[in-house]
Amino acid sequence: MSRPIPTEKTEIRIVAGSLKGRKLTVLVHPGMRPTPQMVREALFSILGNAVPGRPFLDVFAGSGANGLEAISRGASRAVLVEKDPKLVNDVQKAIDRFGVGDRTFVVRADAYRWAERWVPPPAGR
Repeated sequence: MSRPIPTEKTEIRIVAGSLKGRKLTVLVHPGMRPTPQMVREALFSILGNAVPGRPFLDVFAGSGANGLEAISRGASRAVLVEKDPKLVNDVQKAIDRFGVGDRTFVVRADAYRWAERWVPPPAGR
């Protein structure tokens, strides 16, 4: 008989931009490691002006925090790839709650297989 995977509920805050201060509530299981706030701040500091007006891919999306942070900071759209159906459902709920469904898309897929088939859009789009 298999034992249930222990989970812990945590909140992840969007750091900056139009969604600043909004929170994602995530059930974290042992195999999941959401990107800590300090790491997201450092990542987007490094990316700087590369995010606004450009598409953002959040592969192995998990909580969706990186993709939603990118949308908050002005990304033209975000594609979040995650294979766990529960996480996909939770991320979609957050997208709907935050009102960013017109430019944020969740793909339920294995990231490796998705990347093998992905064709980038033509330059300038």
